[in-house]
Amino acid sequence: QKNERLLFVDLLKLFAIFLVLWGHCIQQFLSSSPFENDVYVYIYSFHMPVFIFISGLFSKGAVNDPKKCKQKMFAYVKMYFYFSFGNHNLEVNYEFSRK
Repeated sequence: QKNERLLFVDLLKLFAIFLVLWGHCIQQFLSSSPFENDVYVYIYSFHMPVFIFISGLFSKGAVNDPKKCKQKMFAYVKMYFYFSFGNHNLEVNYEFSRK
């Protein structure tokens, strides 16, 4: 049986790799440009979860059973939002405590 590549997944990985590279490139401009600061925060808020999500799609048995795949995807998305919300609250509290 020949394994066929999924174009969508390859393009998603390419996009995530581009975001990693762009995020690293704009680090030198962070103090001088508010736009780059916003882009940097936006990129770093989700580029690693994209890689984790893609890896999870191809974990054993996830692709063969659509119901199991949907359950895993929902669990990962839910976990991502919990951690993002917690991280945001920590950052906000830290910024207020510095003032």
